[in-house]
Amino acid sequence: LTYFEFGALAALWVFRESGVAYQLLEVGLGGRLDAVNIIDADVAVVTAIGLDHQEWLGSDVETIAIEKCGIARSGKPCIVADEAAPSTVIQTVNDIGAEAIKAGTDYHFSDTFFSWPGASSIAWGVPDGVIPLNAAAAVAALLSAGYSVEERSFAGATAKLQLRGRREHVKVGDVSVVMDVAHNPDAASQLHEFLKTLPQVERTIAVFAVMSDKDCRDMISALETDVDFWCLPNGIGGERCQDPEKLSDYLGGNSQVFESFDESLEFALNRLNGVGRLIVFGSFFTVAAGIDALRLRASGTEGAIDV
Repeated sequence: LTYFEFGALAALWVFRESGVAYQLLEVGLGGRLDAVNIIDADVAVVTAIGLDHQEWLGSDVETIAIEKCGIARSGKPCIVADEAAPSTVIQTVNDIGAEAIKAGTDYHFSDTFFSWPGASSIAWGVPDGVIPLNAAAAVAALLSAGYSVEERSFAGATAKLQLRGRREHVKVGDVSVVMDVAHNPDAASQLHEFLKTLPQVERTIAVFAVMSDKDCRDMISALETDVDFWCLPNGIGGERCQDPEKLSDYLGGNSQVFESFDESLEFALNRLNGVGRLIVFGSFFTVAAGIDALRLRASGTEGAIDV
């Protein structure tokens, strides 16, 4: 068994021993062959599908979609969260015999509301770290499982929701810091769209470290118009990390390689000199390093960081 398979089995054992009423299971890599897929879910959710883990899942989104939809079960609802999902999604869900419930057809949503046929619309304001497409899929999953969702309860729950590392804002003096676990081109594009909604700043610096199996060229392309200078720390993520010298080759003269995350952060803050925005992204490892570094900085300089 792999490390992840051991972890998945241990979690399922804990849930059984604890007698939990509900289990919300995230599928790790792919779907059909993932360890979590040993469970026959009452409701499956397929979110937006992009190019990721191609060495395991396939070289195009149509093929990857078939693997992702392997979590669907015959006679059970499968939420298709993306209106622009590849055609193979519906085809595969239908072949399995699951009930496809598709965004834009069977339910609708925007930044401000969710609507379900035969039910009152739900007005919402989801936090920055939650993409409306995913929030809508969550509500659709509950409704398709036969549960009711009251607007007041949903609004109260989302108002308290905080996701570490998802469009997370902190302040270092007058510098605005945005940390986001965007770790593939689609997520980087989402981060780009989010940055466009923020106030303009004089200068933006990114601390960027990514895994070697990710399409770093397209990630950089998605954000190159947002970033004035790139700080590239070494060793983030262990053996899987992308060589920052390779990233620097793609970026040219507006980047610099550093031996550690702390060195890159210190350089970035000094270069911003109290003005502008710092973006920390590229992987969960990168953002974790950012959270730790800023926490230590806060403990050493009281009041420097405002979460």
